[in-house]
Amino acid sequence: MVIGSASKTPIGHVGISSRGRQLVSEAPFALAVAMRGLSERDFRLSKVGVGYDGGRESESALEVAACLARATQSKLSVLTMVENRVPRLSGWQLMELDDWEHVWEPERIEAQRRAEVAAGGLGVSCEVTAAVGDPGHELRRLSSQVDLMVIGSRRWGTLARIMAGSVGETLVADAGCSLLIVPRPTGQRRRTGHLWAVRVNLTNT
Repeated sequence: MVIGSASKTPIGHVGISSRGRQLVSEAPFALAVAMRGLSERDFRLSKVGVGYDGGRESESALEVAACLARATQSKLSVLTMVENRVPRLSGWQLMELDDWEHVWEPERIEAQRRAEVAAGGLGVSCEVTAAVGDPGHELRRLSSQVDLMVIGSRRWGTLARIMAGSVGETLVADAGCSLLIVPRPTGQRRRTGHLWAVRVNLTNT
């Protein structure tokens, strides 16, 4: 299902309407939100962005994003995040710590490795980046550099529905490009239930 952004959304951004938000909460299918003003542009899908954290939802999003990238001969940009939360350190450790980047660097390197392994067998040209920071903010920044962002649902339960979650809320409120939210996988649906929807004759014309 593809819907447009709310009428008050700035040109070039995504802003979900009240009806769109209802779909995000209840729909059992993938939902795409077109950025406002898209029809007035000479649009070409040349770069697809996706957020990956190793969870089942992000794996489904990665598969769909790769499928779209292959079908349109686009480049895939994979972003994985290490949240820059304050670590549990004692007072003297905090006083001696003058370079916070070293605290998260081992996690960042491991996150990069996992994402590269996940993206390595997708058969599509891709770049993988592991960043430290706020996931919503960093994915929002990536959305201004790609033509389409793909994210996984955060809906928990037995039904494969879509739910943006806290990070997704940042994007549905103000992404810098069109957005595709993939339903949470359940059972075999993880690899077969929704991928057919993007295996169509897509072109850049």
